[in-house]
Amino acid sequence: MELTTAPEGYVKLHPNHHLWSYTRVAEWQKDGQAKVIYQSPELIEPNPFPEGYQ
Repeated sequence: MELTTAPEGYVKLHPNHHLWSYTRVAEWQKDGQAKVIYQSPELIEPNPFPEGYQ
C-alpha cells in the first residue's frame, strides 16, 4: 500500500506493517517551526528487528 496523503508526505507500507519513509534532518527555527536541511533521496526500508537487537 502506498500513501501520498500521510502527514510526512509519500510513504509505503511494508508487509510487516512498518512504513518506508524518507530520513529527514531538521533544525528548529525561532518561530517554533522545523526547517528541513537534509532529506534522503530515496525511501528507507524499515528494519524493525535489526541484527543484535533483542
